[in-house]
Amino acid sequence: MEPIITCKRVKRERGYYMVTFDIDRFYLYLANSWVAYKQERKFIDNLYQSQRFRFYSKARANPLYNDSIVRNSPLEVDVTRRRAFGILLCSQDDKELQTIIIEEFYKLYPPIKKLCAQFSWREYEVLWHEYRNLCIAKNLSANEMNVFVYLVAYVVHCNHGFDTDDADIQLLYEDAAANITRMFNNATEHLRRAIESIKPKERMTIPREMRKLQETILSGKDINDLVAIFQDYCNPNEGLCLNTRSFKYKQELLEPFWDKYWNDFYMAMMPLMILGLQLQFQDLSLASFFVDVEFSKEERDMGLKIAAYELEALYHEPVSSYRFHLYFQALVFGKVAKFIRECKDFYFANNRETQYDEMKRILLANTALQEENDRLNRTLQDKDRTIRSLQDQIHALSLDLSKDAREAQRPFNDAIVTLQSQVASLQEELDAEREKNTELNRLREFAFSIQSGVDIEEVKTPLKDLIAGKKIYICGGHINWRNKMKSTYPSLILLDGHQESFDEKILLSADIVLLNTGNMSHKVYYKIINMLRKSKIPFDYIGKTQNTGLLEREIAEILQGK
Repeated sequence: MEPIITCKRVKRERGYYMVTFDIDRFYLYLANSWVAYKQERKFIDNLYQSQRFRFYSKARANPLYNDSIVRNSPLEVDVTRRRAFGILLCSQDDKELQTIIIEEFYKLYPPIKKLCAQFSWREYEVLWHEYRNLCIAKNLSANEMNVFVYLVAYVVHCNHGFDTDDADIQLLYEDAAANITRMFNNATEHLRRAIESIKPKERMTIPREMRKLQETILSGKDINDLVAIFQDYCNPNEGLCLNTRSFKYKQELLEPFWDKYWNDFYMAMMPLMILGLQLQFQDLSLASFFVDVEFSKEERDMGLKIAAYELEALYHEPVSSYRFHLYFQALVFGKVAKFIRECKDFYFANNRETQYDEMKRILLANTALQEENDRLNRTLQDKDRTIRSLQDQIHALSLDLSKDAREAQRPFNDAIVTLQSQVASLQEELDAEREKNTELNRLREFAFSIQSGVDIEEVKTPLKDLIAGKKIYICGGHINWRNKMKSTYPSLILLDGHQESFDEKILLSADIVLLNTGNMSHKVYYKIINMLRKSKIPFDYIGKTQNTGLLEREIAEILQGK
């Protein structure tokens, strides 16, 4: 653990000592214990929503945002833990936020209020002992138990900071730092290093026939083969035999050794069968999950290492006989664990909060658009007044002309024509400004839809049908996305949002132009939008999400509404 803050040098009975305190990791472990209390998660989520962009950006920018401790729980808890982390980081220099958090901590365990008001190490030890006994009596988790140390340390830190000569407070910081160090040293990374250092050949002896079976398990299809073999052996009259080449090979390989390895094979298959039933109850399919699964060499090697690790842990022998079920379960459940992690990673990569940077940019742009909109409204008002004045002049001149004064009218004709020409010109300018105003309103609505997380509706008509026979231009978007779209939908015309040299007149033939402003330079945008305004070419905005599938649905939603 790399210290970020070093507490003041403090004198003790046997000399001086230094307390090192990683304040960011302290906030992380406090957040971890805080969310252990289920009743606190609602408070955290509500507080987070009050300034979610600020809290998210603070947490996201911290190196500990993806630490193993924030990824080891159900998704709901992981989300709330990250939110709590961002809140605590922001509270570092925010007294008002500190007060809100401290008041909530007092509610969580009221006795700490008196303790923190005038901190005493002796009183802390007494109260800590009482709290620990209470946690044991209620059978609370280690995280719920550790929260006491972190709550007190947080409140005292907010009140006194680190630059204090109070030896009792420094003892508190030392206790909190030691608690964090103990938990940090028990983290996943240490276990990973221990397992990766294992050499399976030195830990266990693998029989030749089991090694050959092991070498056949390269994909999810091989897993399904073994399940079918097991089911066929248990229920030979149900016709579960797959009759594939790989199935028959494994079946023939196992046939001579059924009696010898039956128990081991049974212990391998039964947990998988139970998992399959549980997945079925959740409308999921184990067989479907394994259809496209491939086991890499690294995964198979890790499966062997975990089997060797568990073999020694179970049988307490440095060298033992091979157990197929340990390898099989390590391989299968390792893939399931990886799948769960990838699902969580996908969520954090594609949820609304990850679009924060884009939303922030759009919000800033929206502010500029609002200012431009206000300026245009003022311009429109000025031009309206000028038009009305000119129309009044024309009307007045017209009234002054009588039947008897037609000859006298002639000198005024040129003035009337000039004024009418001015009116027409100003009317055109007015219409153009109103068109700009409409465009700005549309862009503001687009920005608001991103900010508020408007859902993209499922469309009944496939995108390929909606674009058929139409000339659709899309400008902007990442090059990888454009290449993928061009490959999937060849009829689409995709333009680089940063290439300023293109001839904008090519847009004249477009049925509609879609602008992906998330990846487009300002010069290109104004070049295109001026052309679209002038030629009255239909256009719209895309980019409410960066998810490829949802972005295609967004395009389809727009085209279906046209």
